[in-house]
Amino acid sequence: MTKLHHNKNHKELFITLKKFGISPNNNQLQKLFKDLEEILDFQKSVKFSEKNNIYLPSTKEELIEIFTLRSRVYKKMGYDKEFPGFIKGLDYDDYDKSSAILFTKHNDKITGTCRVIFDSIKTIPLDKNYSFNSFRKNSKTLAELSRLIIEKQNHGLGQEPRLLTKGTYIILKANGISTLVSVMKEENFRFYKKFGGFEKIHKFKTYGNLSEPFIVTSWEIAKISKYFKRFFLNDEL
Repeated sequence: MTKLHHNKNHKELFITLKKFGISPNNNQLQKLFKDLEEILDFQKSVKFSEKNNIYLPSTKEELIEIFTLRSRVYKKMGYDKEFPGFIKGLDYDDYDKSSAILFTKHNDKITGTCRVIFDSIKTIPLDKNYSFNSFRKNSKTLAELSRLIIEKQNHGLGQEPRLLTKGTYIILKANGISTLVSVMKEENFRFYKKFGGFEKIHKFKTYGNLSEPFIVTSWEIAKISKYFKRFFLNDEL
């Protein structure tokens, strides 16, 4: 058995991980502890008023549950090779340290999550495949939506899609971000275009290890439609 670091906090984290079936070695545990601290620090810096069952994580256990949810769902979808984890069973990366990580709960279980990656000195992940410098030159403040995960339960999709979309908008507006970019399957665009301000800006025949077409989109939140206001923000008006 690997000898664990004799740090009380590390031991508590190790016990939490065991609850989720994760068994890191000592080096992985120490790095994970440091990473989780940085991720939680960023959550505290994000302007966001938790309401209507939309949350930002405030504990390491919530983050672990989110990361295992990502890993579990991506494995079912066959995306696990595209998003390999530093620790098997935990899907997270350095971009989580500059992301607002939203989640929803049902019966005290996290059933949906997404992250809004703030543009920073590291830029955003999509910059590796498509340059957004023209957006930045036009004084647009950027964020990228990724790791959108909803785990189907007996109650179906329920309110998770609506809540995560609403939470994303609230994050963008409260933190002065004008433009959200994302990559998605082209077939999904017909739904998002109803939001208002949504545009296709590029198309990939393949994306990473995924051998199917994807599109890059941008969303100018100042141009939201009446449909978006009515369906997603009715209780905010």
